[in-house]
Amino acid sequence: MPRFLVFFVFATTLALSACVEDLDPGEPPVEDEDPTAEHFTFEDEGNGVTLTLVDATHEEDWVYLALAGSAEVRPDAPETSTGWDLGFRRSDVKVNGGASGLGGVEVAILEGADFSALTQAPAEGWTTDQADSNGDGVPEYVFGGLQPWYDYDFSTHILSAADKVYVVKNVFGVYYKLQFVDYYHDGISGMPSFRFAEIEAPEPPSGWVVDASDPEAWVYLDLLAGEEVEISDPANDDSWDLAAWGAMLRTNSGASGPGLGGAYKAEQTVTFENLTSTDTIGFTTDQNMPIPGPPGAGNENGNPVLSAWWIYDPINHTLSSARDTFVVRTANGQYVKLRIEDATDQVFVLSVEPITRSPLTHSISVDASDAATPVHFDLRNGNTVSVADALTDLSWDLRLQRTQLATNSGTSGSGSGGAIDPALASLEAVTTAPTEGWSIDEDLTLPAGLGGTTFSGSPVLNGWFDYTNEVVTPGDRAYLARTATGGAVRLKVTDWVDGVFSIDYSYAGAGQTDFGTTD
Repeated sequence: MPRFLVFFVFATTLALSACVEDLDPGEPPVEDEDPTAEHFTFEDEGNGVTLTLVDATHEEDWVYLALAGSAEVRPDAPETSTGWDLGFRRSDVKVNGGASGLGGVEVAILEGADFSALTQAPAEGWTTDQADSNGDGVPEYVFGGLQPWYDYDFSTHILSAADKVYVVKNVFGVYYKLQFVDYYHDGISGMPSFRFAEIEAPEPPSGWVVDASDPEAWVYLDLLAGEEVEISDPANDDSWDLAAWGAMLRTNSGASGPGLGGAYKAEQTVTFENLTSTDTIGFTTDQNMPIPGPPGAGNENGNPVLSAWWIYDPINHTLSSARDTFVVRTANGQYVKLRIEDATDQVFVLSVEPITRSPLTHSISVDASDAATPVHFDLRNGNTVSVADALTDLSWDLRLQRTQLATNSGTSGSGSGGAIDPALASLEAVTTAPTEGWSIDEDLTLPAGLGGTTFSGSPVLNGWFDYTNEVVTPGDRAYLARTATGGAVRLKVTDWVDGVFSIDYSYAGAGQTDFGTTD
C-alpha cells in the first residue's frame, strides 16, 4: 500500500474515533449510575423479528444482552461469563468470544444482504473479536475496525447504520440475523437500535468424512489419494500423511513418523478457495505434546499446529472447528491445503486439495557481530534458534559469527549440511541442487587481517567475501547449502557491516532438489 494511503487510512481512523467520542448533536448523553436501570427496550415487529433499542450512553460502562429470550444480563465477570452474547458501550459493540469472552460467539458479515429474505446462516466467513493489533489497548471488535457497523459522515459528523446484515452464533450455538437501524434516539447519541431474528443453522458441511472417535485407535490417511490406509507401524511407515485420534492430529514427521510431513496455519486473510500455492518455510513437525483435556490427561505424539484446530464451548463442553485453513506437507514432500469443516463427536469432515510448491526468496538480517557468541539460524523456519550443543542439535542449519559461516555438518555438527559453489552470481540462476559433490565443514583459518585464527566452518561458504585493504566486501556469488536434514537452499550474502549479515535465500522444500514453482 502506498505510504500516503497508509497515512490517510491511519489518520482517518484516528479522526473517526475522535469524532465518534464527541458526537452529541442533540441532548447530552445520560450518565446512568442506577445499577437496576433497564438498558434495553424490545418491540415485536412480527415474523419473529425483535426491534431493540439500547441505552449505551455511559462513557465507560458496558451493557450486556442475551439474544435468547431478548434479555439484559448483568455479569459480574463478563470476561469469563457465558451468559451474554453482545455488549454495548456508546458506538462500541463486542461479542462474547475471542478476545472479549469465553462464550464462543462468532459473527458473519454480509455486505448489502436482504435482512427479510435471509433465512439460513452462511457456512463461510465466521470470525470473532480479536486481540489488540494496533497498540491502542482495545480489542479488534468484529463490529468495529476500519469497516464498523456504522457509516460516518465527515461533513455532518453523524453516524448512520451501514448497509450490512450480520449473522451471530450465540453462546448456545443458535443463529440470529441482525441489522442495525440507528445510533440516535430522540436526539441522543449512544443509543443504537437494531432488529434481530433467529434463523436456521448453515447447511451441514460436505467433504471427506473421517471417524476418529475410537478411543483405542488412530486413523491414518493418504491425503493425495483421499483414502484411509491400514498402518501397523506408523513410526516406520511413510505411506500415510495425516492421522486423527479424538481431537489430536498427526503428520508423518518428527516424533510421529519417518516422513517429510509438517504443517502451518495460513494467514486469516487467505481463504481456502484462493490458496493455490505455498512457500516452503515455516512448517512445524510433530512432537510429544499434552492431550487436549484436563491437566494430567497425558501426552501423545501430534502436530502442535493442526491439533489446535478447535474452539472449545465451555457451556456444552464440546469442540467445534475454527475452520482455519492449514497447509500440510505430505510424507513425500508434496503439499495440500486442509480445512476441517466439522468435527462433531470426533467425526471429522475434511476438505483436502493439492497445491503447488512455490519457494519464495527471503531477505534476512542476522547480527553476528559478537566475536564470542555465534548465531544459529534455522533456514527451514526462517528464524534464529537457541542451541546448547551445536554438535548434536539438528535445529540449526547455518551458523554465523563475524565473517564465519558454518553448516550443520562435518566438524561443525552432526547434521546433513554442506555446501556447493555453482559458480553463478545470480540467485535465480541456481535452479537445481545436485545429489553429489557436497563439501562438508572442516577446520579453516581466517585471513591474518581478520585474526588468523582457526575455526570450524564451510570451506565453500567462507569464500563469500573479498578481503582487500582490510575491507570485507560480499562477492557477487550465489551458493547452494544443505539444511541439517539435507534440504537444498540457495543463498547469497548481499551485505555485511561489522558482523551484521544481509542474506537472500530460498528453501527448495523437504525432499526437493529444484527451486521451481511446481513439483
